[in-house]
Amino acid sequence: MPEPELGEYFLGFQDVIRSEAMAKECVMKTLLISPPYPLFGGETKFASPPLGLAYIAAVLEEAGQEVDVLDCVVADYDNEYVNDRGLLIYGLDTNAILERIAAYKPDIIGISCLFSTVDLTVNDLADTIRERHPSIKIVLGGTHATVMGEDLVRRDSIDFVVKGEGEKAFLELVEHLSGKRDLEDVNNLTWFKGGEIQSTPQRFIDDIDKLPLPARHLLDMEGYMRIGRMQGVTRPGLRATTLITSRGCPADCVFCSIHTVWGKAYRGHSPEYVMRELIELKEKYNIEHVLFEDDNLTFDRARAATIFDAMVEKKLNMSWTTPNGVAMWVLNAELLAMMKRAGCHQLFLAFESGVSDTLVHIVKKPLRLDKAQEIATECRKLGIRTQAFFVLGFPGETEHEEGL
Repeated sequence: MPEPELGEYFLGFQDVIRSEAMAKECVMKTLLISPPYPLFGGETKFASPPLGLAYIAAVLEEAGQEVDVLDCVVADYDNEYVNDRGLLIYGLDTNAILERIAAYKPDIIGISCLFSTVDLTVNDLADTIRERHPSIKIVLGGTHATVMGEDLVRRDSIDFVVKGEGEKAFLELVEHLSGKRDLEDVNNLTWFKGGEIQSTPQRFIDDIDKLPLPARHLLDMEGYMRIGRMQGVTRPGLRATTLITSRGCPADCVFCSIHTVWGKAYRGHSPEYVMRELIELKEKYNIEHVLFEDDNLTFDRARAATIFDAMVEKKLNMSWTTPNGVAMWVLNAELLAMMKRAGCHQLFLAFESGVSDTLVHIVKKPLRLDKAQEIATECRKLGIRTQAFFVLGFPGETEHEEGL
């Protein structure tokens, strides 16, 4: 076979260069922002790692995209100011955020809008970004954005809202904006076009083990620990952090919004995935205390037991708690003893009401109060501290309601 001519070599080299250039054209820069927060009377400031953004960042990185995370609270926790609306805000001020944006030069900005209380702050920030950087695409996500997406995309500054789980949807949106995917093929998306709301189906990730570990290397992990004001932690300097090992809840509690974000189907990371994350936290960040932010850490008893056994076997020597509460209806004495051996020192018990009729007919929580009492008593025996969540004033309740 004759050797290729020099011209053929050159043409092949051109093809390689062209392919590399096309690949680079598909890479977009994304800045994910956890906004500054308003402070209302009597509220306590907090600084907790935005795990939702860290998961999205990890998925984008895995796909070869450029991404960074800016948590405005941890970046300037001590800064407090009154904005144009008269709200007391803590975290980076708008000028400082704009400086970060100008330095990074993103193509896309994703802003977390978890709570309704932060809506006005996010709206003002988006308006300012749109005014200064009209070509940047602005995307909102989070619980509030999921529930109120149709209203939010009517605002001139908002291009898209990603509803529910954002990891795959955000990557699909980036692929659309880089010309690799049709907009209608991006799941979990809402936008406003031609005077009408447009939406694609909301889908959930069946196998969450396929997700990479959260991109904590893009977060100021030392900053969170220095501040020490995560949910369930009030001790500056404690080497603590958060993680989430499961998603979804099959219960029908009337007040809960988690179904809109994670659905009703329970999906847990495998014990192997959870241990990989815990070991990374121990070895890379020297974490001593873990905050399991699951809504249903122990829903699958066998899975939970395997995790707790592995924590003991691997000698992680981590204390841990459940600041979002724990599903009491699946707990028993045996599982509690395993939890204690694995480092559990405190549980937040989600009673919701001390009135059986309220639990059954209004809250619709699958919990018997006699069972709840047994669990609380067993925790006391084991030396596990307890705190409880109650909702006062359900419809139909009076101040004279009698519990149990």
